[in-house]
Amino acid sequence: MLEYAAGAGDAIAYLKESENDVDIFVEDVAGVRAWNYVIQNILQGSGKKFKSVTALGSRQAVIDECKKYRTRTDRKRLFIIDRDMDDLIRSGLRRLAQLHTLEVSCFENAIINPNSLSDIAADAAGIADPADARQLFDFGNLLAELEAAFRVTFVLFGVSQRLETGLKCSKIGSGRFVLANKNLRRQMNSTVIPKAIFKFNLAFARDIIRHASVAEFRRELRIVKASALGVNGKKFISGKYFIAPPVLSRLSANFGYNGSKSQLVIELGRRFEPAFSPKLARRVKAL
Repeated sequence: MLEYAAGAGDAIAYLKESENDVDIFVEDVAGVRAWNYVIQNILQGSGKKFKSVTALGSRQAVIDECKKYRTRTDRKRLFIIDRDMDDLIRSGLRRLAQLHTLEVSCFENAIINPNSLSDIAADAAGIADPADARQLFDFGNLLAELEAAFRVTFVLFGVSQRLETGLKCSKIGSGRFVLANKNLRRQMNSTVIPKAIFKFNLAFARDIIRHASVAEFRRELRIVKASALGVNGKKFISGKYFIAPPVLSRLSANFGYNGSKSQLVIELGRRFEPAFSPKLARRVKAL
C-alpha cells in the first residue's frame, strides 16, 4: 500500500471523488484493506458510494491534515486516529469537529470481536455451527487473561511515554510471551507466560529509571496507575501487538487456521459488525 507524502491528503481525496461520496482518512497504511471493509459495512444501505480510505501513515499526519480542513464544508470528511494510550497518559487532544478518536487503543481492537472470530474459527475447522466454535474459542476468557497479564506492562509503557524515553509497544509485541502452538493444542489455558512477563516488566522498569530518576518514576507511576483504574484494557492494550498474536496462535493451534496476521486483520475487517464500535459507526453514518 502507498504511503502518501505529508500534505497530500486533499489531492488524493480529490482523485478518489469519483468512487467515494465521503472522504475517510486513517493512520495505518498496512490496514487499508481492512479499513475499506469496515467503512463499507458501516455505510451499507445508506446509499453512499465508498470504495477506499486514504492512509496518511501516522497519527500526527492525520491530525495535521484535519487541522488544515476544519473549516471546509464542500466535502464530507472524517479523520480517524487510534486512541493509543490517551486514557493512561492523559494526553488531551484539541477538539476538532472532523476528528474521531477510536474508543479503543487501535484499529485492531475495534475489529476483534467474538462473532467474527467464531465465524473464522468455524470456517477454518469445518464446524457447522459458529456458536460451537465460539464456545471452544472462549474469546472472553482469553481477552481477560491478556488484559490481566499485560496491564502492568502497559502502565509501564504509559510511564515511559510520560517520561519520553522513546520506547514504544510496537518494538516489543507479545510474541515472546505467547506459548508455542503445540502447547496450545487442546489446552487453551495459560496462553501467556507470567514469569516471562514479570521479568520483562522488571527489566523495563529498570530501563525507565535509567532514563529518569527514581523519584520521577514513582511520581509518574502513581499518575498512570490511577488513570488505569477501572479502564477496560482494550482501551490501552494494543490489539495489533498484544492481542492479535495470541488470537492468531489460538486460531492456528485449535482450529487449523493457516492465514497470516495481516490476512486475519483483513478477514476481521470484512466481517466487521458496526454494533461492536457504535461511536465509530455513528460518526461515519452521520457524514
